[in-house]
Amino acid sequence: MTPDPDPVLAALGAFRQTGEAQNEGIELDVTGELLPGWKVIANYAYTDTEITKANDSTLGNRLPGVPKHAGNIWTTYAIQNTALKGLTVGGGVTLRGEREGNNDNDFQLPGYALFNLMTNYTLQVGKKQVTAQFNVRNIFDKEYFPNSNSRSFIAVGEPRTFIGSVRIEY
Repeated sequence: MTPDPDPVLAALGAFRQTGEAQNEGIELDVTGELLPGWKVIANYAYTDTEITKANDSTLGNRLPGVPKHAGNIWTTYAIQNTALKGLTVGGGVTLRGEREGNNDNDFQLPGYALFNLMTNYTLQVGKKQVTAQFNVRNIFDKEYFPNSNSRSFIAVGEPRTFIGSVRIEY
């Protein structure tokens, strides 16, 4: 998006489409069960972006908010054959590389790593299955900036967050 060329509309915060952009890259995903109950999922993406048509001076620039390198890894372990059967614990990390902050590519958002944890317990009650889950996102309370569209608007990421839920299936 670029500010509207009409100065009155631009002053009111109006935007127009930039033009066209192209994304090329590769994404790799691996998932599996390493041992009974121990699951892992990992992915990596390399993305090369370019503004290919523009109504301003941004032709050839990278798209904002798209890192060249991004990845995730998540693992869970469901306890097997003990008094704690039904208990699952897990953790993971989300990685994002440096990204352009705007179409002009005149500032960058830093890369970041976010660590998350989860646990849940599933209990069979007759024909019903009850699952209680607790998640902690951004466990190290890392300050990060997931996106922006200009120097005057840079989103701040979610702080450490605790989330609990109960699900009943029947």
